[in-house]
Amino acid sequence: MTTQQAMEETGRPDVTVRGANAEIREVFVITGFNNVLNIE
Repeated sequence: MTTQQAMEETGRPDVTVRGANAEIREVFVITGFNNVLNIE
């Protein structure tokens, strides 16, 4: 989360998570991180 905020402040690209399995994707949804991170 801190990295994403720093990247937004500096204008760098978004953070993308690739290859996360179904359980990890579910954790991102439950915690709301799917709204902050790009999940592929």
